[in-house]
Amino acid sequence: LQAMMQWTAAYGFPAAIAISNVWGNFEKHVRSFRALHYWWVPDATFVEMLPKPVVLPPHVASEWAVGNNKKTGGTGSYVSKMVSHNLRS
Repeated sequence: LQAMMQWTAAYGFPAAIAISNVWGNFEKHVRSFRALHYWWVPDATFVEMLPKPVVLPPHVASEWAVGNNKKTGGTGSYVSKMVSHNLRS
């Protein structure tokens, strides 16, 4: 949330930042307002809306460490499948 506020200020996004109180409301709000929203893959909730990423400059840890200079993207994350070799069906 803090990073989104920093990015909207730094890059002049016209934004009203809000938090939905439950998942159902979040889904309804995104669909109703077609708003900029946080989403992750492989979740398919909004796939039919064909969302596009907002691309910011690559993450620079030293700028984030300053605390008020978060103009670069977040660190990102990777979601993978993990399987144990001894699972049985």
